[in-house]
Amino acid sequence: METHEKVIQQETKSGDQQPEIRRAPDFITVYATSARVAYSEYDVRVFLGDVVFPNPADKSVKGLVEERVCIILPPECAERLESALSDITDCFEDVFGRRETS
Repeated sequence: METHEKVIQQETKSGDQQPEIRRAPDFITVYATSARVAYSEYDVRVFLGDVVFPNPADKSVKGLVEERVCIILPPECAERLESALSDITDCFEDVFGRRETS
């Protein structure tokens, strides 16, 4: 499976040079089918989770969202993330077509 990446431009104090990207030893990957956002005077929070069903055979039972991680961003980074998500979604749709959402 091919992965397409969009790097969010980072502001640096030493000119226009982009910093090196390196993964931390405790880096984790989280798959999410649910996102919830909140904000305060100082930051934006993105909660990522997965919709789970207690009993998959019983479709009458409402699923629940099991939140797995919260990402806390300063507003400036949230703005850059918003732009990058919009750009990458446009690229995705150019390659794979628009997906119907409810």
